[in-house]
Order: sequence, then structure tokens, then C-alpha cells
Amino acid sequence: MEDQKGVECPENQALAEYMWKKMQEMTQNPKGLSENRQMILHRAYSSVCYSKIPIETIKEFSHIKGVQKWIIGLTQGFFSNSSGSPEHEDLPEKGKKINRTKHYMPQKNSVAYVLLITLYRGIASEKEFMRKQELIDEAEASGLSRAPIA
Repeated sequence: MEDQKGVECPENQALAEYMWKKMQEMTQNPKGLSENRQMILHRAYSSVCYSKIPIETIKEFSHIKGVQKWIIGLTQGFFSNSSGSPEHEDLPEKGKKINRTKHYMPQKNSVAYVLLITLYRGIASEKEFMRKQELIDEAEASGLSRAPIA
């Protein structure tokens, strides 16, 4: 393991020292760190050192290159000591996905696409309603669908 690096942003000095101490503790542990994890942790430490913006919260720390979830778990002690409010609540927990609503977009030249276009054209031509057979006939007459509309 090489020596401690200089820190670009003085506000990150405490975080870099904390990470360095954690790295030393983990390598001296009898179980130790695997070589891969040691490289990942050192890469995240280097990214913190080279960062020109101050890192004051866990959320900002999670956006640093090379920082993985297990590294965030290691440094939670630093952020809980330095700031009064826990900001790890902003991060998605393991196994939980963020639900985002997506707009329905049918595939082009599909039957659903042709029916929506036909309904839209009906609205544009000020038709109040269309019967099922009337909708099918207009959709087939438009020639937009590759498949027959049944």
C-alpha cells in the first residue's frame, strides 16, 4: 500500500484521513481485505483526494467515481459524526427500486399505434365518438398497420 496522498480540496481532508485509517484497519485485520476490494477502496480514496469539490454529505460522496455501496457503509460513521442529520435516507435501500411512471408508447406500425392515431384523427376532425367497426374501418383505410386489424 502506498503512502497517503495530498488532498486537492481542504474540506475533504478529514474524509480522506478517515478512509485511509479504515483502509489500514481493514488490511491489518487477520481476515484482511481481498486484493480486489483493496484496489476498489484505494481507487475511491484517490477519487476523494483528487476531487475539487467539497464532499459534505453521503449523497455527494456516493456521486464520487469509484465509490460503491459497501464503501458508503464503511464511511457512514464519518458522516454521522460530522453532520447532525442522517442523509443516508436519501439513498435507495438495497433491493428497493425507484418507481417511475412511463408514458405509454406503442410500437410504430403496430395495431395499437394505428388505433391511437385513428382516434387522434377523429378528435381532430371533431367526431364525438366512433363505433368499434367504424374505428376498425378507418384504421385499415389509413394503411399505417402492417398487421390486419380484427
